Amino acid sequence: MKYNNLLLFLGALVIVLITCKKENSEKNSDFRFLGAKLSDCTSILKKSAAGVQSDSAWYSLKHDTLEIFLGYNTTCCSSYNSSYILRNDTIFIDVLTTKAGDCNCICYNTYDFKFYGLSINYYYNINLDNYKSFKGKIVE
Repeated sequence: MKYNNLLLFLGALVIVLITCKKENSEKNSDFRFLGAKLSDCTSILKKSAAGVQSDSAWYSLKHDTLEIFLGYNTTCCSSYNSSYILRNDTIFIDVLTTKAGDCNCICYNTYDFKFYGLSINYYYNINLDNYKSFKGKIVE
């Protein structure tokens, strides 16, 4: 009797897991990464200058296209690499410095990430060089 109950429980657990995985894959079936664009330095300021823009992130959702914007201050002449992963209901984006800048100025860099096939009720989590993060929920 104990073995029958255990088998019944395990069978039900397998069915629940398969159903959850199927729903999650159907929810993201049209998901596509359209690209990431790093802008050139939009404002060059001497390090002592006032007026540096705030680091920020926001999104825009039009039709089925999601654009996530990241703007951040950094030393001029730096190089970056970005990557993303969609895990459940969250888009995780990493932006990492590949070459530290050695110029004597501050740059306001921007990244535009574009995705297709996502709707509302998703989250984004942007990690900038493992020291700063931006999080938000995508709503209409």
